[in-house]
Amino acid sequence: MFSRIHGYRAKYETYRDYRLLVYGSPDQVPGNRFDRLTGQYAKLGFSYDEYEVTNSLFPDDAPGGVTQTTPWQWSELNLGQAARISWARLSSSEKNFIKSARLTYRNNTYGGMTFSSLKLTEDSTIVLAPPSWHLGFALYTVHYLPGSKTKKRYATFNGAGSGAVSVRCDLQMRTLPAADGKFVISNTADAIDIIYDVSGSIEAFQGLARESDILHRGAGNDLGWVAGNGNGPWIKTMVLRVSRSDLAGKAEKQYLLKGAAWVVSRLGDIQLTKTEKVITVRAEEKLPPFQVSVGISGSIRYFSGQTNSLGQTMPLNPRRFLALERIKISLDFTRAIQLTEIDFAGRKIRMSGVPGQKHYEASMIIPLMPSTLAWNGSRLAPALLLQVYALDRSNPAASLFYKTKDIDITGSVYDIAFAQISP
Repeated sequence: MFSRIHGYRAKYETYRDYRLLVYGSPDQVPGNRFDRLTGQYAKLGFSYDEYEVTNSLFPDDAPGGVTQTTPWQWSELNLGQAARISWARLSSSEKNFIKSARLTYRNNTYGGMTFSSLKLTEDSTIVLAPPSWHLGFALYTVHYLPGSKTKKRYATFNGAGSGAVSVRCDLQMRTLPAADGKFVISNTADAIDIIYDVSGSIEAFQGLARESDILHRGAGNDLGWVAGNGNGPWIKTMVLRVSRSDLAGKAEKQYLLKGAAWVVSRLGDIQLTKTEKVITVRAEEKLPPFQVSVGISGSIRYFSGQTNSLGQTMPLNPRRFLALERIKISLDFTRAIQLTEIDFAGRKIRMSGVPGQKHYEASMIIPLMPSTLAWNGSRLAPALLLQVYALDRSNPAASLFYKTKDIDITGSVYDIAFAQISP
């Protein structure tokens, strides 16, 4: 927000410390004075129309810095067109509010000052700050020091806020907790995404507060925010990711979810509502990676390095078999399975899993087929492919696919019988 003529920026620090909407800073006011004892400037900055805004905490010009007279003794001077313009910008309800409100000077009511009781008029006051929800309003006046016709003194009267907006903020979980009320990193996952909504809405307008007063509205937190429209709700969806490493070895950890909803008026009033929710995240013991070890053994084991009846020493190759030889396939899984399927040499074996069981065995007879290796070990055809497929029992969405292409066939069981009985 900027002032009307030179575009001075509204000063948040002044709003924070003095509850006044002031444009510019004290060092931008020509001839400004600074009191080292109190640490206060005489002028805080400018109004929207760029009239100097006085600081009620700056020591009075009277001896000792203490006001020697009271507002009841002052006769405020006619400030002319500047005063009339400042009042012309106000609505009738704002004018009525100012004229009926209790006034303060230097945080003192002096027994209950009001606009009419001080005999103030629209000509003798400049509206430095129009009525706002929380900051209130400010009137600038000029008078002669009682008993003098030349010594002018200025004063700023303040009034309370003119209204309020009731803002609601909610925090709604989209990710549901487990039965124990905690959010769980499952035994198959490394993290959990906890999804929740932060929402804001306007429940009511109070006093002079109106929809047209609002400049901004929204809801969110440090992770993000959304600008709102109308009375809401305005919803921002958040994701909190918690990994196993975030738990730092602990069984569980608490997290504080925060949300805020706000409305900002065109005059700088901020209505902020916050909400919080404590959640607990725990991690189940991590399952090992879903893997399988495959063992294959033949019933004859002709190519296992032994010497046959003809005195020939066979090569040592545990994955070389004879056609029509019965083989045993053993599967050792790292997790319990829902089912598994073995695919080899055009044949499939399907087995259902047993709860808690990780070891499975199957057997088959290798069909009669062309050799992949000759008796002398030379390559005749590519090695055969064996494939294993399995589903995890605890997480059926997790599947395993294993394959190996290192199984060779040489001849058949009839060949070794013929070779060893031949003269």
